[in-house]
Amino acid sequence: MEWLSEIGLALLRIFLQPYLYIFFALIWLSGYLRIKRDRESFQVKVFPYFKETKGTWLVSIIAGISISLISIAVGFTLPLYVVIFIGLLLFVSFVINSFGWLSPGYILPFAALTIFLVNHYGESYLSDFLIHAFEQVDLSLLAIFMSLLLLAEAFLIRRGKGSDSFPELKKSKRGKFVGQHRLKKITIIPVFALLPGGLLDPILPWWPLLEISGESFGLILIPYVLGFEYQIKSMLTSVASKKLAGQHILLALLVFAAGITGYFYPIGTLVAFVLAFLGKELIYFLFKWKDEREPMFFQPRSKGVQVLGVLPNSPAVDLDLIPGEKIISVNDLYVDSEEEFYYALSKNRASCKLTVEDLNGELRFARRALYEGEHHELGVLFIKDGSFYHRLENFQVEEPTVEIETK
Repeated sequence: MEWLSEIGLALLRIFLQPYLYIFFALIWLSGYLRIKRDRESFQVKVFPYFKETKGTWLVSIIAGISISLISIAVGFTLPLYVVIFIGLLLFVSFVINSFGWLSPGYILPFAALTIFLVNHYGESYLSDFLIHAFEQVDLSLLAIFMSLLLLAEAFLIRRGKGSDSFPELKKSKRGKFVGQHRLKKITIIPVFALLPGGLLDPILPWWPLLEISGESFGLILIPYVLGFEYQIKSMLTSVASKKLAGQHILLALLVFAAGITGYFYPIGTLVAFVLAFLGKELIYFLFKWKDEREPMFFQPRSKGVQVLGVLPNSPAVDLDLIPGEKIISVNDLYVDSEEEFYYALSKNRASCKLTVEDLNGELRFARRALYEGEHHELGVLFIKDGSFYHRLENFQVEEPTVEIETK
């Protein structure tokens, strides 16, 4: 009953911690800036607020339960001052407004470095109570804790796909518009950790304590904020997410092995934190370096118009259009620009018939009735090619012998 009571109180204490408010402030700010940018580029709001959290909660809950069980089983403790300090590091990321800095591969190595410096050089500047609080943290266990969070990050990245990333327009060096996608997610990993009871008494004498092996501990639920952000130009989001996830899984396993080694040999702990930080930097810069040197995936084509994005709950969703596909014809008229697409679409107000080249280069056909009040442009986002003309002559395509009708 003591454990059940303490777990219930820990759930209530989540609202007293800064993590939760940093999380909501960050996703609100990110959503506001994203929607503002979308309206400038596409004249429409593409995704609603909180889209950055969609598809994260299953991984978040499973990771939270797993990490909590391991943390309590090995006796991993986090003093309240260390919890607050990690929250301050997350707040700095909030000010920068970059989800990439929310990775545990960045936050926790900085926290570990601070703990090390306080323990070795803080006697002349800090109170004995604060120094004792930081001494309670086992850095080898913190390294293992970090590796598990990196693994959770890898699984979140792996779930990325075109419908989860955010389409953007930018100008190339030649002054033409090209497209890119931004894969970014943010979530909360709910982690239970032990608080040393001796450090709670002076500041929170009312905090209920648990007796474990003759020592007193409190239980706290830390809503750890985790995020990532990658800009993708040369490939589909689904391809990039697989590559990035594989690299992160490898990094997490290496950090975990170093953390286990650090439990017996201190040098392993140092290796774990350095490996995590440098590994994250290496993954990011290698991905960016290769992405910058490959041809742009989303750019104006000589044949058809390429789908850059699809608005949610629009006719384009019912037509099974996804980013990267090319629309060859609309209502039996070939289209090679956004303006030609709209012109062909206006030829039939009751329905539309599309010839689409899928991601495998194969043609498929889709038809859907159009209803009053629906998005008049089907909800498809294209790359602006800068041309404002309609083709004078349109050539009919052959009527397909097999037609797949999508409702």
